[in-house]
Amino acid sequence: MARTAASVDSERHPAPEEDVESLVPTGLESDEETIGDPIWIYLREIRQARLLTAEKEIGLAQRIERGDESAREALIRANLRLVVNIAKRHPGRGFSLLDLIQEGNIGLLRAVTGYDWRRGYRFSTYATWCIRQAITRALAERGRTIRLPIQVNDILAKYAQVSRQLLLRHGRPPHLAEVAQALGLSVERLGEVLRATQTMFSLDTPSRGDVEDSLGSRIVDESSSGPEEAVERSMLIEEVDAALETLSPRDRRLIALRFGIASGRPRTLAEIGQEMGVTRERVRQIEAAILRNMRDQNHAFSRLRNYVN
Repeated sequence: MARTAASVDSERHPAPEEDVESLVPTGLESDEETIGDPIWIYLREIRQARLLTAEKEIGLAQRIERGDESAREALIRANLRLVVNIAKRHPGRGFSLLDLIQEGNIGLLRAVTGYDWRRGYRFSTYATWCIRQAITRALAERGRTIRLPIQVNDILAKYAQVSRQLLLRHGRPPHLAEVAQALGLSVERLGEVLRATQTMFSLDTPSRGDVEDSLGSRIVDESSSGPEEAVERSMLIEEVDAALETLSPRDRRLIALRFGIASGRPRTLAEIGQEMGVTRERVRQIEAAILRNMRDQNHAFSRLRNYVN
């Protein structure tokens, strides 16, 4: 019998059973006073719900589509521990654990509303994105020490998106003038924004020593389509990896270099030609032939191109 994508995903990422104590952050001892604490009471309650298989998740999602409120409650209840697991990775920062759980539960509710079981991925994959986003946004709103003007925030978000698009379109890092033109800004204005933010802080430098709390992570990309895009991008990468396995070693190497799959930096035709000992034109011909054959065999690369565009 054919396996669904969800069942394959469940084999890849099995959901482990957890003890109540494993959900409690380090330092919260299990003495009598603590056990009477609201957090312990809450953890004991959510521990009663059993984790779901991929098939049960799909069944609940289908019932939810038909307006079954009991199915909605069951899906929420089965994933409350996921919220706690994510929340406890963000200790302190002005929030209690219960505060973080509350914010995460808001993300879980959003996940239950937006989950589409037809896409083939597990609910926990989708919910993790929603929960983490809800928590990190709440932390950013309360904990931000430097507030960027809305216009600057918007420019930075679009700058990152356009730069990625131009990188894959041209096979090289874009020039500042190219990005500025795509954004409808002058080179001088874009340069001013980038210089100003660089002098205020490094987007890649963690604030207060927290690796997961860099100021760069606090810039919200409003142009992102949300968790559906994040999950689809992850699945698309897996498809591209599988498609690469069908190529010869030479072709696989060329495509990996061209798209920057291994290094993260797409190479130009001239760079690839120099590395492989052929002319720039020969690289272009080989690339065109590979992509033409790939389009005939599967849609992974054409979907990648459409996704980027």
